[in-house]
Amino acid sequence: SREQALQACRIIHFPVVVRPSYVLGGRGMAIVQDETELLRFFDEATEEARGHGVLVDKYILATEVEVDVVSDGVDSYIPVILEHIERAGVHSGDSIAQIPPRTLSPAAKAKITRYTHALCRALQIRGIANIQYIVDGDTVYCLEVNPRASRTVPFVTKVTGFPMVHVATGVSLGRSLKSYGPFSGCGPEPTVCAVKMPVFSWAKMRVDPVVGPEMKSTGEVMGIGADLEEALQKSFLSL
Repeated sequence: SREQALQACRIIHFPVVVRPSYVLGGRGMAIVQDETELLRFFDEATEEARGHGVLVDKYILATEVEVDVVSDGVDSYIPVILEHIERAGVHSGDSIAQIPPRTLSPAAKAKITRYTHALCRALQIRGIANIQYIVDGDTVYCLEVNPRASRTVPFVTKVTGFPMVHVATGVSLGRSLKSYGPFSGCGPEPTVCAVKMPVFSWAKMRVDPVVGPEMKSTGEVMGIGADLEEALQKSFLSL
């Protein structure tokens, strides 16, 4: 209810993320800064929830990262860690992801690798999973675990050369990850820089051209170069 949402915000404090339960693509989600915005977006979230309830989460302005991991339920391997350029709270499909990560500390990378391995074991992941994290300094929070391939799998495969789909198919059918080679932990960072950039069909779709928790992109392009500037330039030129 509205009253419960207001009480929750007084406990965890603004800003918060208001989101309807059981929706895809971040539909109906919003980052709100005060009680006025909360009441405005709460009704929209309630309508999208369709009786399943509305969630109120603490919003942390930090760095969002994600990993695509291959696991056989015992061992797991992360080819590379992706760091988002936009602030946390922008849907992963609408954000620019960069490889290798530029601002993560060694401690944060080690935690991401350790948490990913523990989650894959606990959830008995066999195949590919996409896991998203929030990194605030050296503190790492898990946002979500998707036990499936994500839109970044082709991107990671092209940049690292690791055949994610081929290996994941094998482990899904019973092979061990070790049978493919000494893959464990997190792979080496590539010597090149690459970015995944979203494509928006503003001319064909009536959407608010401001990115946020709700996904609005309709595709993506990839840029690869010697540094981030070159990779970004190639991506912008290909839009």
